[in-house]
Parts: sequence; C-alpha cells; structure tokens
Amino acid sequence: MRQISPCTGLSGDRGEADAGRGTVWLLGRVQRDAPVPDTPGRKAQTGRPYRPDPDEKVSPVNPGKSNDTTACTDGSSTGIFGPVSGNQLLIVADAHLGITPPAVEEALLEFLHQAPTLGDSLLVNGDLFDFWFSYRRVIPREGFTVAAALARLRKRMPVVMIGGNHDRWGDDFWQKDLAIEFAPLETTVTVGGRRILAVHGDGLTEEHWSARLMHRITRHPATVATWRALHPDLGFWIVDKMSRFLGSTSRDPAVLQRASTRQRAWAARRLQDDPALGGIVMGHTHRPVIEEIFPGRTYVNPGAWMDGYKYAILTGTGASLHSFE
Repeated sequence: MRQISPCTGLSGDRGEADAGRGTVWLLGRVQRDAPVPDTPGRKAQTGRPYRPDPDEKVSPVNPGKSNDTTACTDGSSTGIFGPVSGNQLLIVADAHLGITPPAVEEALLEFLHQAPTLGDSLLVNGDLFDFWFSYRRVIPREGFTVAAALARLRKRMPVVMIGGNHDRWGDDFWQKDLAIEFAPLETTVTVGGRRILAVHGDGLTEEHWSARLMHRITRHPATVATWRALHPDLGFWIVDKMSRFLGSTSRDPAVLQRASTRQRAWAARRLQDDPALGGIVMGHTHRPVIEEIFPGRTYVNPGAWMDGYKYAILTGTGASLHSFE
C-alpha cells in the first residue's frame, strides 16, 4: 500500500499505482470561502438549482472554513492546489453509462462541469460505466466523452476512482493517461482529517451464489489476460450479450433492501475492526444510506446516479444525500 503526500498535489504524480489498493490524500483548494452547495435553494454558476432529496437522511455537516492544513516539508510544488486536505468530498456511483438513456450521461457531464462549485474533490465509487476494459491501445468508444470530462475536471480538483463489478478493468489508463487515481478494489482517502475507506461493495455481501462466482471469475488474472487477447470489437460484442450477468441486476425492492442491510452490517464490522477508520463509502446496492454507526464514524452509500442523479457529500463532520437537477 502506498501513500501519496498531500504536498504532491496535481503536479507530482509519483510512483506506480497499486494493483488493487491504495492510499490517497485528497487535496482541497487554497480558497476556503467557495460557495457551499448543499444549502437548499443555492444555485451553481450556471443558475441550475441544487436541493437535497426531500426524504434524505442527513447527519450534521459543517461546511465552513477548515483549519486542517498539512505543511509541505519536501520542498515540492503544490501546483494550483494548496497543501490542505480535502474537506468536502463529492461521491457518485452506479451510473452504468452505456445501457442507460442518453439523459443520464448528459446530466453527469453537467454535474462534472459544475463539481468545483459543489465540493473540493470527487470520488467515483464504481460502476461509472456498465462496462469498461482498457486494452493497451484501445478504450471503449462509448466512454470517451465522460473520460474526457473527468480529465478536464482533474485539472480543477482531485479525482479518485474505484472499480466496480462492471468497470474495474482500467489497467493503467486512468492513472497514466489522465492522472486520475484509480483502484480496482478499494482505497482510502482523507476528508477533513478523517480516514475514509472507499469500496464498491460487490463480492462482499452477495445473496446468490452465481453473483459470488461471477465476482471471482471476472477478477481472476487468467480471465483478464484472456480478455485482453481478444480483438476489442469481439470483446465488446461479447459484453453486449452478457452484460446482465456481470452482477446482480434485480430491481425487486425486497432483494435490494436485503442487500443494503447486509452491506451496512459489513461496514459496521469493518469499522469495529479498524478503529482508525472515520467512515466507509460503498455503492453497488443502488440504495442511498447515511448512518453514523459509531460516534463520528459514518457509513455512506450515495445511491445510484442512474436512479435520479443521486450523489452524496462527505465532510469531516458529517454527510448528506442529494439529487442533481
């Protein structure tokens, strides 16, 4: 496991990305008085309104000025970002771009454009795409527009991506070509002084044996090597035929609720086992949840972007659920 110094900023991507797990310090901007977006009625720069979900659960959030600073001691440049930890982390997951209506992608592109008015860093917590596989010289054509938008956003704020059961085969594309931190399985970020574990959640609490089996198969190095040997057109054609088998696609509310309950229990055990964790962020179940499981230690699932453009904001003191409109 490696750790990226907060003094590295956007100008010092050092070392190779860990194959599955990593530690990332999210860096906020020096400007501390940026507009706070989670106030009902506040509008972004384009005039588009933002409001929380009417039935959202909200734990206390204090988006005011932060005193959480980290001094640089290695003499490195911090680029356009100052040496401060991130204090307002945007979280989005489960957009499943590629099988959703065009409006889902259009809304996400607008969200990425306005993200710096909503927070100071972004976590994409798995299944951004319904399928993503980075060959050595080829990436999916359908994902190009969003990848380009993330590259532009990366120049304005830190971006971290976690792989989901539909898109964890990013190889070194995100890190090497776009300078976006990418972890296929899980990573930790620091938000407002709190160490937060981010993991998509597939394979951890699956109810059906077929989902657990598919999780193991798709992660196996032999599967990845075999897929890489295929011509990309053939590989993507096969995916079009088997996409529904990549993970659980049930829309049964009872099934989803059971999955959400099991996921919450997993998060509680992980927090209990690791007292250093200040919170856990998950996805996969498509069920938005915020719960302070232990005092000052929060479990967050932002819900699915594909279901009403849901996202979450996590700070050093709490979290909140939102819908982008």
